[in-house]
Formats: sequence, structure tokens, C-alpha cells
Amino acid sequence: AAPMCVGSRAHLPPLLCLSLSEFGPVKSVAMNLDRRTGYAKGYALLEYASRAEAEAAIKCMSGAKLLGRPLSVSWAFVAASK
Repeated sequence: AAPMCVGSRAHLPPLLCLSLSEFGPVKSVAMNLDRRTGYAKGYALLEYASRAEAEAAIKCMSGAKLLGRPLSVSWAFVAASK
């Protein structure tokens, strides 16, 4: 599994999945919601089946615009160097 983080205040779950599914099937999506308002906090965690799919999405979608707002796409969990 290849978890990654996507940040933008403009994303909506179905639109985000549709945009990122061209790199491979999205296994899971988790969006954190503000407890008080119920609105998305501005980022989502996505998971692809393979690292290659996630790397392609990061390379192609980082800086791309969704609903006129730029996306920040990066790894969600990066192992520390030893």
C-alpha cells in the first residue's frame, strides 16, 4: 500500500478520487473534518495499491489545480533515514 497526502481547500472526495484515479485505483480515502463545522480541514489521505501508482500521482498532480485551487501532493508517511 502507498499512502499519500493531498492538500487543498478546494477538494471534494468524489472529484478528488476521479482526478487521481487516472494513475490507478484509489484503495481508500480519508478526509479529516472539523468537529465544529463538519467541513473538510483541507487535506485528504489517499492510498493506492502500489508505490508506482502513488509516485505517478505525486509527480503529475502536485501543483495541479482542482476547482481553481492548487493541490499539494506528497507522501503521507515517510520512513526516517537510519
